[in-house]
Amino acid sequence: MDKYLMKELASEIVEQSRGRISMLEAEALAIVSISKMKNCTSTNYKEKVIQKIIHNYA
Repeated sequence: MDKYLMKELASEIVEQSRGRISMLEAEALAIVSISKMKNCTSTNYKEKVIQKIIHNYA
């Protein structure tokens, strides 16, 4: 599940950045982000974190 989530998040980051971020960088960012989210229980919080990550790095 985590590997699938990491790949999906990385793909979204690369897509939103229009190629300015490599897949390897996006995967590393996704791994860090997922590990931070594991401590959170709120779904809304997780969605906000993902949106913030995509907008900050895109």
